[in-house]
Amino acid sequence: MFMIKFLENQARKVEGLGYSGVETFKGDPFSSCVRETAQNSMDAGDGSGPVKVAIRLHELDRADIPFADELCEVFDACLAENIDDRTRQHFLAARKIAGSEIWKVLEISDGNTTGLTGPLDDMHSVFNVLVKGDGVTSKLDAASAGSYGIGKNAAVAVSSIQCVIYSTLAAAGVGKGEMFAAQGRIRAISHSNGGRFFGAEGFWGGEDYSAVSDVASVPKWMRRTDVGTSIFSMGFREERGWEGRVRLAVLCNFVCAIDAEAVEFNVNGTLINRSTLDSLLLSPELEMLAIEFDQRSSLLVARRLLESLRSEVAVERRIDDAYFGSFVLRVLPRQGMPKTVHVVRNGIYITNNFKKFAQPMASFNGTSDFIAILQPAPDSEGARASRILKSLENPAHDAFEPDRIVDVETRQKVRHAIKRVVEKMRALLKEIAKVEEGGSVQLDDLSQALSSGNGVMAQGLQAAEESDPVVLRYSSARRFQGSEPPYGAGRPGAAVQKGGRGKGRERTRGAGRGGGRRLGSRGAMALEDVVFTLSADENPRGRRLHFTSASEGRSSISLHVAGLYGLDSLAVESSSRGEVKQGQVLLDLERGERVALHLVIEEPYRGGVEVQLHSVPRLSTESGSSKP
Repeated sequence: MFMIKFLENQARKVEGLGYSGVETFKGDPFSSCVRETAQNSMDAGDGSGPVKVAIRLHELDRADIPFADELCEVFDACLAENIDDRTRQHFLAARKIAGSEIWKVLEISDGNTTGLTGPLDDMHSVFNVLVKGDGVTSKLDAASAGSYGIGKNAAVAVSSIQCVIYSTLAAAGVGKGEMFAAQGRIRAISHSNGGRFFGAEGFWGGEDYSAVSDVASVPKWMRRTDVGTSIFSMGFREERGWEGRVRLAVLCNFVCAIDAEAVEFNVNGTLINRSTLDSLLLSPELEMLAIEFDQRSSLLVARRLLESLRSEVAVERRIDDAYFGSFVLRVLPRQGMPKTVHVVRNGIYITNNFKKFAQPMASFNGTSDFIAILQPAPDSEGARASRILKSLENPAHDAFEPDRIVDVETRQKVRHAIKRVVEKMRALLKEIAKVEEGGSVQLDDLSQALSSGNGVMAQGLQAAEESDPVVLRYSSARRFQGSEPPYGAGRPGAAVQKGGRGKGRERTRGAGRGGGRRLGSRGAMALEDVVFTLSADENPRGRRLHFTSASEGRSSISLHVAGLYGLDSLAVESSSRGEVKQGQVLLDLERGERVALHLVIEEPYRGGVEVQLHSVPRLSTESGSSKP
């Protein structure tokens, strides 16, 4: 006989709806449900091919729900308790769903997996740990995607009645054929019924809280004919746009795994695999969904990652660390890319920083534009790196946190190892996304904060007024690298309305991706020993620029700052030397000359500045022709 049975509450402990294991995922239930359940399926892959994850919505007759009447009784008992308005509203809605003739049920099933293995009478088996365990994982592989044993609650978060059914077909053991098992788990509140006190946790199955092992005893929708697992969120929290939000979550979280053919999805009939990935990810419909549900930045990251994965000019380099293990860094140098590195583990997107390790990875000075992916190498050394990363992941799997390692000595070793890996990564980025043939340098205008007498002195600077500068490493002008056109639909050039500077006027110079128009420039010129600081006076628009010219001739100096679609011009109003024209400084330079300029920019600005130096042709008074 199968029934719903709640754990007895002998201590009369009060348990409410605010169960942290479920509340963790309610903020973004659809994305959380997809991410957590799919990564569990990937961890259970049997190696026979891509893990197949199917997500489909069913409408079931109440007569096919063997525990519908029992749930109504449970919800009535909960409503009889002394509860607040929020809890009452929840159980009123749950009671209505349980009494409905048609039930909405979301099924997430997998294939090419091992299923939830037994034995069923072993409390530590994979099946029992998933269905009945709390805060414990059944995954023996320390490099698996999941780690906390709470991800299963994501399926509860999309159930309006907080009821989930698990069904699996798995190998029973060597020579023992296959094993079927099904069991349900319900999350309510502590309540009393018939003079007995019960806790918030209940199970559907055998009288002794056991699973149903006779496949003929369960309704057809709960049965499986092939090895794998099905999870049913009963009373699905159906909302407008849920299907699109699920597709969006799949594409944003699993773009690397799908491209590597480690997993493929079917969302209510929409197939998402390597063949369909491009068209789905670049579709206008997905763009509109992302905008509507505030996920456009995540979608943009996924598109850029796919662009890197598809590109033939992307470069891969290996990073080895004796303690941490090995990583593969894949870099696509391309104009317009945001100069960001994205950490991926087991094909699943995690984050773009090691912020908690004092490695925010927010600035990559001295490189051209790029997009990069950092992930553990596909070998034993990479598995070691993945194990360490896993130990650092937070429950949401979107950040790495050092304090999750309990042992202080190990924690310090990991801190140092991450610093070494990031340093090697930065060196590789400067090599791969290097800039050639010209002069631009990315400057962090922090001299006011640093000029306290403790600033580092630039090597070889002679002028007294250059003391206590911000020391900068030179890099050349940005250049598009690679012969491919930008991936997908490009961004149209347009004037960018900038806020927060001056009076917020429209900056039309350099519309679109580029910076401002250079005054008849013929080519970039090299800069050396560049120092850019705030002026010693109190003028917030004053700047000091020092550099050594590696070229000679008529030149233009222009300043640029990061804009929405690339670089925006930062106009110069006056200069202590040369002529200011269209916001740029024109002057004659000699090779090897040390140049010191006092500049005033048109608008107050605090932040990174890029200096570019270009040659300007002279106009001949005899023929009117231009000469370099």
